[in-house]
Amino acid sequence: KTKMPDMTAGSLQAAMNSIAGTARSMGVDVES
Repeated sequence: KTKMPDMTAGSLQAAMNSIAGTARSMGVDVES
């Protein structure tokens, strides 16, 4: 929520999906 103004995502859920995708690409296991 803190970074929401900086993100292009239109909703919190979209932002969470974006962050999860970034984490996955770095090799982090993400639980949804």
